[in-house]
Amino acid sequence: MSSFDPSQYPNQSPGADSSTGAGAAPGWYPIDQLSQRYWDGYEWTNHVAPLGPGGGVAQSGGITTNEQRTYALFMHLGSLFVGFLVPLIMWLIKREESPFIDDHGKQLMNWNISLVIYFVASVLLVLVVIGILLIPILILLHLIFSIMGAVAANRGDLYRYPIAIPFFS
Repeated sequence: MSSFDPSQYPNQSPGADSSTGAGAAPGWYPIDQLSQRYWDGYEWTNHVAPLGPGGGVAQSGGITTNEQRTYALFMHLGSLFVGFLVPLIMWLIKREESPFIDDHGKQLMNWNISLVIYFVASVLLVLVVIGILLIPILILLHLIFSIMGAVAANRGDLYRYPIAIPFFS
């Protein structure tokens, strides 16, 4: 591991705007001529990787392997077909090995917890009839968002569920 000085970026975050205190988006940032380190949006992780082709910072959330993309794909599909428990276990097993898998796992857990909250609210709203309409909409959104997440994972892109409450970031 190379010697890395996070103070090289303002406010301990790459590209942070000192006037607003806003930090840079999660992603890979160069640390020397040969390697890069992952910024999760709040702090530096222990993930270090070689720079991408041509010495540039890797795009789409970092360098991902076919195995990582497939693993994240199955986490999204597992959420769709089996429920939240399988992707939770998969995420807990591999989250330390890859920031790509860690990010997809966090987003899946955000979505699954949000979905439970939305479902409980919809069940309560059945008493005033609107819940009858909301439950099928939630099921449809779960189907659509899970497929979109699986496709993004397969491409090696990061994915954010549109109406998920950010419990994990």
